[in-house]
Amino acid sequence: MKRIPLAVLVLLISSFNFLQSKEVNLVTEVVYLKSNYKQKQVKDTLQFFQIKGGTQFETNRNATNGKLYLGLFITSLLVGIIIAYLIKKRCDLLKLENKKLLLKNEQIRNTLEKLRLRIDSEEKVKEKHDLLALKILTDDEWGNFRKKFELLYPSYVTLLQDSKFHFTKSEKRFLILKKLGLDSKVIADMIGISNDSVLKTQYRIRKKIATPKGTAVITYLEKLAVS
Repeated sequence: MKRIPLAVLVLLISSFNFLQSKEVNLVTEVVYLKSNYKQKQVKDTLQFFQIKGGTQFETNRNATNGKLYLGLFITSLLVGIIIAYLIKKRCDLLKLENKKLLLKNEQIRNTLEKLRLRIDSEEKVKEKHDLLALKILTDDEWGNFRKKFELLYPSYVTLLQDSKFHFTKSEKRFLILKKLGLDSKVIADMIGISNDSVLKTQYRIRKKIATPKGTAVITYLEKLAVS
């Protein structure tokens, strides 16, 4: 058997040691890579679940907030509808009360107007009665009588004064007394003349204003003043 030269033996040992060292380094690097891979995988997994968990939490929070806002909106809407209904009901009630008040006021005004007319009518009846009790035989008595008559029938006196028929003094006197509803005999007694004189004055007036047959002189005269 041949002996291996020393130099070759040293070279072989060196080569073996080198290869063994490389193998160890390779194994170490593989272990290191595996360790880093596992750590990265764990890290990625944790990050994934963290992201997923955060997203889920955000989604849940948004959903909860959405439900809360929706609930608040519906509640506000219902409260608004209730308030609007109560306001409308109150307005309707106020309108009804106002209508009743206006009606009551109208009834009070009508009652007061009727009372005023009644009082005026009663006062006119009394004043008319006082006029009929007067004697107008003198000019002074006639002047006093006419002043009181003008208070009762101011527009009628104006009608006689502004008439286009230009009534005489005696005709105006007759028309004033006739306005009180007196017949010819009473008029004659009040002014101290005969009944025939009163009838003649009435005839002249009827002819002057062309009073239709069957129509009272005062009625026709007032009708002419209106037309």
